[in-house]
Amino acid sequence: MARPAGSGVAVRARRRGYATWRHLLARLLREAARAGELRAGLDPHREGERLLLLIDGLAVQATLEPQRLPPRRQRALLRAELDRLRTTET
Repeated sequence: MARPAGSGVAVRARRRGYATWRHLLARLLREAARAGELRAGLDPHREGERLLLLIDGLAVQATLEPQRLPPRRQRALLRAELDRLRTTET
């Protein structure tokens, strides 16, 4: 019998995993901001969330359509997002 999407050990573990990713990305972005590597005014928490959503979405889409999103294309899309976050003075 199927369980509701919001319960169960696996769901709780997955939620903890995503929370860990969000915190890690936010921390890395805060460190990059302190080092002067990010554009001014960016919110590390919000940008970390965006990166996680992009990475997760790429993984799902590449699984469903690997010919449309081969690894090279995935890296290019992620690199473009990271470039958007960077200062222009590197």
